[in-house]
Amino acid sequence: MRKIILILILLLISGCEKSIGGERDEHGCLG
Repeated sequence: MRKIILILILLLISGCEKSIGGERDEHGCLG
């Protein structure tokens, strides 16, 4: 179960970075 959750989180983070353009912004990522 933990592995699945970690994978989902990594996917969300990677998708967030792509949408922002490589930059990590908490506010921008969460919307």
